[in-house]
Amino acid sequence: DRELMHYLGSAMKAHGVFRKDIDYVVKDVGKGEGLEIIIVDENTGRLMFGRRYSDGLHQAIEAKEHVEVKNESQTLATITFQNYFRLYSKLSGMTGTAKTEEEEFRKIYALDVLPIPTNRPVVRKDKADMIFKREEHKMRAIAAEILRVYCKQQPTLIGTRSIEMSERVSKRVSPQMLKTLAMIEVVRQKVENDKTLSADKKREYVALLNQPMEAWSQVDETGKRTHYPALSLSQLRPHVKALNLSEDPLSPDNMNQIAKLFEVEDDGLEYLEEALSHGIPHNILNAKFHEQEAIIIAEAGRKGAITIATNMAGRGVDILLGGKHINQELPTTAGDARSLSAAVSSIAESDEEGNPEEEEGENESYRRFGRATILDAVTSGGLTDEEHKKAGNVVRSLGGLYILG
Repeated sequence: DRELMHYLGSAMKAHGVFRKDIDYVVKDVGKGEGLEIIIVDENTGRLMFGRRYSDGLHQAIEAKEHVEVKNESQTLATITFQNYFRLYSKLSGMTGTAKTEEEEFRKIYALDVLPIPTNRPVVRKDKADMIFKREEHKMRAIAAEILRVYCKQQPTLIGTRSIEMSERVSKRVSPQMLKTLAMIEVVRQKVENDKTLSADKKREYVALLNQPMEAWSQVDETGKRTHYPALSLSQLRPHVKALNLSEDPLSPDNMNQIAKLFEVEDDGLEYLEEALSHGIPHNILNAKFHEQEAIIIAEAGRKGAITIATNMAGRGVDILLGGKHINQELPTTAGDARSLSAAVSSIAESDEEGNPEEEEGENESYRRFGRATILDAVTSGGLTDEEHKKAGNVVRSLGGLYILG
């Protein structure tokens, strides 16, 4: 029965491929129709209201999440954005990202792109791009850079290309992953400087230290796939002991070496210990915090703030150095503006619900600087003119907003 097989295929995709709060969210959009399945754009992390999966997949997801199963929509006509815009007799626009797409504008719309000089000299310091041979090396470098800048308390904005990459970066700054990364570099330094080790032994250590810190798999010539676990502290311990190093990443000797390797100054040692013990507190922009993303972005310039975002362009919120100003207006998902006080209620509800697993983990050990929440930033935030000026000057003295792409 082909129809039955089609239904079974859609059901298997809904249960095995599509993930809640990543590929879609279950949300009440306020139309009086109860909960709905809202698709998440994998490239931008934005909710795509009104869009539905085809071929019965959306209905399968609705059945999976126990919400009302609605009839499949029928497409009567389609048109691309490019062809739709060309229907206008006059076409123009202004954006900060047009120059990179100049060829596309000229080819499709026969429009020129004219750059307008900045009112003041550009003070941004552009650093050279870094290219890595393997993705694992890049992920380690990202985590190491976030750790270095966090210990300095310079606000940092990390831009990613997808929600999945945002989640991976978020995991890299967890306490266990940071401890593993720190000990890998400590062991690597010891191996490189130890003249008693043979060349073969050093190659053996390097091969171990270069193993991915995430679970991975490999296919051999016969087509057989072999799965390998992520490199962890437990795998490193025997080698750490053999090299006469302390097994505890937080031991004084290791902490001094880690601070040196990650370029952490003396005034950042407390934050280094905090990060290795409890992870780096950060906000991640994805569909889970869709309603609060404006506040998360507005607070991205606060001292010590770490924000991971997917495709920042088009968010419609200014990042002010020092944090959000008391009079700064924030756009809602509907596009209109609202003040700080109007946004607090929705934030409070999400913070009260919380994440049970995360809260349980936090109760196991004491966080010296406190677990940062979105509500903390809002209720303590909304700075007055004088407070905002002082906070902004502090951030400028640290180097301003650090952007890691």
